[in-house]
Amino acid sequence: REFLREAEDRVNVQNRMISDLLDVSRIHANKLEMVVGPCNLDKVVCDAVKDQQHTTPERVITLEPPCGDTEFTVIGDADRLGQVVHNYLTNALKYSPSDAPVSVRVKKLADAVRVFVQDQGPGLTPEEQKRVWERFYRVKGVVAQGASTPSMGLGLHICRTIVEAHHGQIGLESTPGEGSTFWFSLPLAQPEVLESEHPSKALPQRASGT
Repeated sequence: REFLREAEDRVNVQNRMISDLLDVSRIHANKLEMVVGPCNLDKVVCDAVKDQQHTTPERVITLEPPCGDTEFTVIGDADRLGQVVHNYLTNALKYSPSDAPVSVRVKKLADAVRVFVQDQGPGLTPEEQKRVWERFYRVKGVVAQGASTPSMGLGLHICRTIVEAHHGQIGLESTPGEGSTFWFSLPLAQPEVLESEHPSKALPQRASGT
């Protein structure tokens, strides 16, 4: 079973790499299609956390508030938004010590909802914080914890594109030696929009600097 699990992990890594490369190609060809409609962002986050807990049962991931306690409806592609949360979680686990927990929080703002993923990794300098969203950018001198395959520097770039396509914002707060908190926020769906909204396909705009 140990050998089978290791083989499965390697296959999953390769699949993620191929998927990221395909997504980047679609982004720069302006062909990253998304099926847009009302979705509960709280459920999207909850499902992503549960999936990651199943994949890495040895790690501690906390979620606040707990699953099912809230409902934050946004207009977007639930699968693509789940991809953002999953990338944030994977990044946090990859660069945090194996015994350090990762915390996820969903918070309602005035007319938006924000998702935070906090790690206890090495942290980032102000210059690194500016560049970490760039395509193929990798922070120098930072070693992933237990990663058998080096990062290609695509995950956060893809996250930025997806969130901006949803008219949202991304950001992070970090201090070297004290970890990082990556976040993204999306506008809450308005009642009049929910009454008339139907699933549709949307193409994201190219992110600045690409």
